[in-house]
Amino acid sequence: MLVLFDLDGVIVDSNEFWNHTASGLLQYHHIDYDEDIDATLYDLSLEEGLEYVNHKYHSTLTLQDIQDYIAYYFLYEVEMMEGINEKIEALYQRGYELAILTSNDTLITKKLLERLQLDHYFKKICGNQNKKDLGIYQQFTKDTIVIDDSAYVLKNALQANLKVLGIYDHHSNENKEEIESLSNITWEDLLK
Repeated sequence: MLVLFDLDGVIVDSNEFWNHTASGLLQYHHIDYDEDIDATLYDLSLEEGLEYVNHKYHSTLTLQDIQDYIAYYFLYEVEMMEGINEKIEALYQRGYELAILTSNDTLITKKLLERLQLDHYFKKICGNQNKKDLGIYQQFTKDTIVIDDSAYVLKNALQANLKVLGIYDHHSNENKEEIESLSNITWEDLLK
């Protein structure tokens, strides 16, 4: 049985970083910014956010500047979610096939898993994924389990008839009750 783990908010405690990426990047580059910059850019792609920032603040930031800022955080700073390594180990010992499904860069994800000494558990990394695309989930068999902290991902996986385990992360913008109500499997079910 395949278990697809999300990275942010499930394996690593990075949602707070994502919630403040814009302000952190601008602060790092000594660019003054509006207080609501993170909220303003939250739903924009990197390219759209970059265009907005460069126009509004007359900066010359590049996509590479953003990618370098994100890579540094993931390669050197982000920490594992509390207790997740034990759960990954337990699933691995019970014979589950483990993989990562993330919108993050594949190479950075691979190096992060190596740094956290989790790389040997995961057979595959599906990185650079648009997880809003229902087609991603339709390629997996019905006994696949998706572990994620995002309601839209859980809904897509359910629509593809997959099993889902919703993880609530207090740094996310998600609704705890909705995440929990979407789950059709629990940690206890998986770790029997």
